Amino acid sequence: MYWQPPLWKKKHNTPFQISSAIDNGTLPRPIGIRSCSLFTARSTLQDGAVIAALRGRTGTLAALNLIPTVLFALRNNPLITLLQVSYDDFNLFHRWCARVTILEALVHTVSWMTFLNIHRITVIGALVGLYLHLERHGLPQIPWMHLIVVFWAGEWIIRLFMIWYYGFKLSRKSAIKVEAMPGEAVRVTIDLVRPWHSRPGCHVHLWVPGMSQLTSHPFSVAWAPPASPTSKEMTLPTLEGQVLAPNAPAKANQISLICRARTGLTRKMYERAANSPNETFSTFGFIEGPYGGHHSLDSYGTVLLFAGGVGITHQVMYLKHLIAGFHRSTTATQKLVLIWTVPDAESLEWVRPWMDEILRMPGRKQVLRVKLFITRPKAPLHNNSETVKMFAGRPKTATLIEEECRTRVGAMAVTVCGSGPFADDVRAAVRPVLTEGSVDFIEEAFTY
Repeated sequence: MYWQPPLWKKKHNTPFQISSAIDNGTLPRPIGIRSCSLFTARSTLQDGAVIAALRGRTGTLAALNLIPTVLFALRNNPLITLLQVSYDDFNLFHRWCARVTILEALVHTVSWMTFLNIHRITVIGALVGLYLHLERHGLPQIPWMHLIVVFWAGEWIIRLFMIWYYGFKLSRKSAIKVEAMPGEAVRVTIDLVRPWHSRPGCHVHLWVPGMSQLTSHPFSVAWAPPASPTSKEMTLPTLEGQVLAPNAPAKANQISLICRARTGLTRKMYERAANSPNETFSTFGFIEGPYGGHHSLDSYGTVLLFAGGVGITHQVMYLKHLIAGFHRSTTATQKLVLIWTVPDAESLEWVRPWMDEILRMPGRKQVLRVKLFITRPKAPLHNNSETVKMFAGRPKTATLIEEECRTRVGAMAVTVCGSGPFADDVRAAVRPVLTEGSVDFIEEAFTY
């Protein structure tokens, strides 16, 4: 499913926008088009399409379609775990279900102008209005509303339990340290009150009441309890090719995130940290999760990890896991390549302490190669290692994939996490090599 061509040219993960401030989601893959078209046809093409029946049919379908609309929007949707389908895909289905539901509700409203509260702005208002409508007329769709309430209430119970379990004890609550980083980013370190077990590729929702009120925001888990360093082979290159002493490992109950300053919470955190002593401040906050992380790369002999900018946070935990698996012979990993594109060399500081630990792991030199592409270098780049190299400019994605495919060992996985255009470029470059053997493509994108 992940390697299928996009609907139009190579544009899949690049959002199509109504304006510079408003985007309307992404274009689905063909399988998504078929699923959404089937859903739309099932929802609209009914027998007996006459005006007398139109009112009742569209109203019934609007109420029924709220069930998948709400279910597909939940972070704790049980189908994600059961089907091993990403939230990104379910969110796409959620959007299209919602569009069809709104269309059906509008047709129902036009046919029957006494439909209650269909134009409520908030979701809660719309659900309350629909429930009152069904109850007033004694319609048989009321149990569907009960099911929606069960879904929604269950979701909130799970989320509140996560916040309480990892965030509160009698004597303390979870604490957050925010450090300003180069490139208008922050490193967020969360001290949890209970041990938290992450998995490669997972993400959490961060809630900082003092800065984001009642809203939470999703971020990839860049680092969880790391292994103790066992050697001092090398460290990640610094700005001009020097080396930096490795940092101490994080505590067992810590997780770390990297957040690029955009708008809202991330901008507030960066500006507050940048204006604080030592460019660091502490506050309290909570997490929900882990979510995602369903893709296992253990069975692939060759793994290519593409990261664009802050997308490196999705790939770092995979590096650690696969190198450890190679050393212990618990995974099929024989060749591991990280290709990371950043605007400037200062951005390497985002993950330096964790990459330093990875580069000191036993067996790392035998399996891992790192290619760093600096799109706007401020000084000449120096390479002092055969396994970690820096290049000026943007990567030639198709050439890199073709080269790695020719020398691959066993099945190959190509994963990407980055901006929409970056992910679309990698997708387009992977498609020509799909006939060269067992090649899988996996992308990570947050479409909240």
